[in-house]
Amino acid sequence: SAALKAKEQSEQQQYSAKAKHLANINQPKTKYEDDNKSLDDDALFDDLEDDEMPAKPLLSAALKAKEQSEQQQYSAKAKHLANINQPKTKYEDDNKSLDDDALFDDLEDDEMPAKPLLSAALKAK
Repeated sequence: SAALKAKEQSEQQQYSAKAKHLANINQPKTKYEDDNKSLDDDALFDDLEDDEMPAKPLLSAALKAKEQSEQQQYSAKAKHLANINQPKTKYEDDNKSLDDDALFDDLEDDEMPAKPLLSAALKAK
């Protein structure tokens, strides 16, 4: 026991001798009264309730990280297209969509031939 304690003290002295040159490096020159105050845990981490804790926390963390990575990749890929070919003027009805009737002719079931490809080929001749 005494030998272990002596060995531990010797290691601490060797470490302090090695790290002595780093003692004052990059230390602030001015001191403030709140230098020793620490951030609250609430400011660093979200509160997790026991019922919010997933059964497999590593799996859920990996899935969340994968989702965030995919979103970042998508936004990085599409960033160069964000403002391309965009209209310079905005109109009131910009977000209104065309009706299906305005784009396509209505086809009734009885108008549809039994063999549409054959009828299209015959019509083309």
